[in-house]
Amino acid sequence: KRFNDPFTLTSIAEVASGSNAANFNLIYATPGTTGTTGTKVWTADKSASSSAYPTFKTTGVGAMNNTTIADGDQLDLVITSKSATLGSINLNICGRYNH
Repeated sequence: KRFNDPFTLTSIAEVASGSNAANFNLIYATPGTTGTTGTKVWTADKSASSSAYPTFKTTGVGAMNNTTIADGDQLDLVITSKSATLGSINLNICGRYNH
């Protein structure tokens, strides 16, 4: 997703299907940045599985470390590892534009 205005993440909920898990992170940077270069939302990767559906917020367990995305930045989902039987991963990302 590319943002036209600065955007602040407020919560992210993940859902995965299949019998195992995937490790992931969200990374934002200027468009054209490749791979894992950019700013990670979490310092450590998170795990998505079909047995747990956590919601990550700005405080508490699994809190997001970097939540403000600059004007024009692109937010990418990066899968860092997955099991052979993971079916899919979906993220519900909530936030607000900073006008």
